[in-house]
Amino acid sequence: MGLLERLRATPAHIVGHSYGGFISLYVAAHHPEMVRSFVLVEPAVSTLLVKNPKNILEFLLLFLRSPSVALSAAKYVRKGNNPAFKALDKGDLLTAVKLNLDAIEDKDGVLDRLSAKTRAMMIDNARTVGELRTRFPVFTRDDARRMRTPSLLVSGESSALVLRRIGEILAESIPDCERARISGAGHFPHLDKAEEFNARVLGFLQLQS
Repeated sequence: MGLLERLRATPAHIVGHSYGGFISLYVAAHHPEMVRSFVLVEPAVSTLLVKNPKNILEFLLLFLRSPSVALSAAKYVRKGNNPAFKALDKGDLLTAVKLNLDAIEDKDGVLDRLSAKTRAMMIDNARTVGELRTRFPVFTRDDARRMRTPSLLVSGESSALVLRRIGEILAESIPDCERARISGAGHFPHLDKAEEFNARVLGFLQLQS
């Protein structure tokens, strides 16, 4: 928000991916005067499922409601977050990035299959993996229902079940939210299907200008 104010760029069109989608959503909800429209790409709004990820009772309730979604979330934490944090604490940034990417895509060797430019960007941003330890502010369905800013939600059809469920909840809750499902894409539709992704996002933004 400080950057937008400094640039005098408000109201702005904002686009956020993964936890960046969470940030974009939170800004649009709590500071609507600063946002003309927003695009959420695979938003990781985890508090829609469990408000406090360290609360075992909340996770058990999620398991009772949606066992497959709970297992998908647990798999990511077990394969991604926990070992990635350990690698980060040892100063092994490359391993932290690899573990996090492989877990979120549920595939092995994701980093090695990216373009050299994208790999370099991921490695340069490796320290941000540690930000996943942050306790995120709670965002609920009621918060989503109160929103009136034009929005587009982009999901990869091959993404992890837990992320697809979060996308479904947001699409059901945000009034008049447009939806774009990218076939053959996972958590990174802007990389997996860049041409289709760009067409959908730019088309939406042009209508809001």
